[in-house]
Amino acid sequence: MRSADWKVIGSLGIILGILLLLGGLFAYFYTEIRWFFVIAPYRDMAAPLIIVGVILLVVGFVSNARAQEEQKIEAIPKTPSPIPTPSVQKRFCANCGTELSAGVKYCPNCGQKSQV
Repeated sequence: MRSADWKVIGSLGIILGILLLLGGLFAYFYTEIRWFFVIAPYRDMAAPLIIVGVILLVVGFVSNARAQEEQKIEAIPKTPSPIPTPSVQKRFCANCGTELSAGVKYCPNCGQKSQV
């Protein structure tokens, strides 16, 4: 996946994690307040809300760290591997040791026939 995808997943995980964590804390601590009647009946759900909220926070932070790693990897320029050049072996005259050019049949120094 691209770094932008990890960033979206991380941001959603953090936002949902915070919301669930706050909802769980409100459900646990503020059950006696009458005006907070929406969450009060769900005190039994406080622990699961807190646990899922913490898990989503961890997932969000890990995803954001992954997005930063992906951005670093994408920033590295991809250089093509150098094309290997064939190694040219030098040829020498067996008689006098003069370096021979490619395609020469006779040594230009001593006239000896080169061995191919």
